[in-house]
Parts: sequence; structure tokens; C-alpha cells
Amino acid sequence: MARKKENGYKKYFGPFHEIVDECKQIKAPFYWNYIDLFYCRITKQSGKKGENLKICICKKDDVLNDFGEAQLALSLDVIRKIQPKVIWVANAFASDKIFEKLNPDWDDERGTHTIDIVRKTPILFSSMISGGHLDKYSFKRLKWILERISKEPKP
Repeated sequence: MARKKENGYKKYFGPFHEIVDECKQIKAPFYWNYIDLFYCRITKQSGKKGENLKICICKKDDVLNDFGEAQLALSLDVIRKIQPKVIWVANAFASDKIFEKLNPDWDDERGTHTIDIVRKTPILFSSMISGGHLDKYSFKRLKWILERISKEPKP
């Protein structure tokens, strides 16, 4: 059982660690952590676009129900308190919900969206990076953007 959990952990979080390791190799000050935007733990998001998760947090047409709205509000509170240097939302559905809720601005200089959390914070949107959902070219571009942002001076 422990081996199965370990392999699942590596499969999901491995690409995150790859990016962090590369940033550290170029001496970029890069520390990361992971939080779920939605706290409905479903290990097999089978069906079209993770239908099981959507049943838990959505009404019809992918509109969040009260439970989903409360979870998103809690996650956004946590993010505001953490005041991260950059936010990366690595899930297409969660990216859509954050985008709808926060309506981020586009920053031409950084090549990212930004949201106001004490300061203009870059926010990156992508599909999941595990399981081959993100192609290698998009993954490389994502690493480049994260490395560049991690080298920016702290405001």
C-alpha cells in the first residue's frame, strides 16, 4: 500500500519537483508549496473532465454550488495570507473557476496574468501537468516563466 501511494505521489508531484529542481540549479530562489483549491478528495476523477469532482462542488453547467463557492473562498483567503510571489493553477477546471472569480489582468512585460494580493501577483493557468496533460513545449515555457519570475526582486 505504501509503495502504491509513493508512486502516485511521484506521478502527480514529480513534474512540480522537476521545475523546482531546475530553478534551484540556476540559483533562483524558489520555494514552493501546494494547496488544493477544492477540498473534495476524489482520487479517480473518471468521466468527462473529472465529473465526480464536479458533482461534489457544482450545480448544472459547471456553476459552483454553495459548497464549491465556500471552498474556493477559503482557498483564496489562504492564498492572500500566504502572499505568494507567483501562483500556478495546474488544473483546467480550477483555472476556469479562478479566472471567472478574479478576472485577472494581463501583464505584457511578464507574459502572465496578475491578480491583486497586496501587490500584482503573477498567476499562471494550465491543465494538469501529470499524466501527459501538458505537452513538453508548454511545460518548457512554464518552467521558463517560473524561473524568470523567481529571479525578480521581492517588492
